[in-house]
Amino acid sequence: FMTLADTVEPLSQVAQHPYFLRDEQFDELIQRILIAPDCGDEAVAILPKSNRPTAAHRSALRTKALTEASIGKIVAQAGPLHISDAEIVALAPRMQAAFVDDAGVAVRALEAFGARLPAQTQRAAVDRIVKAKASYALAALAHVNFSDDLRRALMTKVLSDGVYEDFSVARLTKEKLQAVLV
Repeated sequence: FMTLADTVEPLSQVAQHPYFLRDEQFDELIQRILIAPDCGDEAVAILPKSNRPTAAHRSALRTKALTEASIGKIVAQAGPLHISDAEIVALAPRMQAAFVDDAGVAVRALEAFGARLPAQTQRAAVDRIVKAKASYALAALAHVNFSDDLRRALMTKVLSDGVYEDFSVARLTKEKLQAVLV
């Protein structure tokens, strides 16, 4: 199977559910994934789903994930990856570039890391969100409770551009909406 796989994706799928592999087969599978170029997203997928990797495997997969995976994938799996403050600072330039491409990633980064993000990265996220839809600003307001200036920018976006659909997309209860807007 490993010699016939022409991409890393099937290897990643097997690594996420390695029930029938012997230890040496699993080791080889992880090594193939680690040496494959541009497969950081697959490394991110393996870490939270498989309990089989050894500590050395986990460390190598985590390093690959943090250096090669897309910011969207890293942010989506921020909890299981246990990203430190130093790693967040190292990821900050890549995050700012990712925010330009997708305001949703900016919202998820604020949700996952909040005040742990460097101030410049927080500002870049909010700036991108303010240029996007009001629903993104509304979603971000729930997670930006650490900066009055950033909250003000998001609130201005919501109040100036928000329509019923934005509030509907956010699926906020009356109580949650009041908490967010206060």
